[in-house]
Amino acid sequence: MRGDECAWDAIAGVMPSCRPPADPDEAIAMIVDVFTRITGVALSVPAPEEGIGVPMFRTEGMSGGRVSPQWWNERFLPLLQKRVEQQFRLISK
Repeated sequence: MRGDECAWDAIAGVMPSCRPPADPDEAIAMIVDVFTRITGVALSVPAPEEGIGVPMFRTEGMSGGRVSPQWWNERFLPLLQKRVEQQFRLISK
């Protein structure tokens, strides 16, 4: 969905103003919280397969402005969790 990249960019813009997370789980929870605040979409709630439209991310095309909570939950967050854990291991050395 074209809105997923917009969502990530918006999250990246907000995160520097947040306090540093204490551990990987808190980092992911913070990202999920910011995602929900920005998009109005809770990742804990089942969503339609075609995604959910987010007006602030609207672009041209059929998938313009849509985010896929399913993709975030099934693919992106697990990948991000692994990467955050790797970074925390490097920092703690």
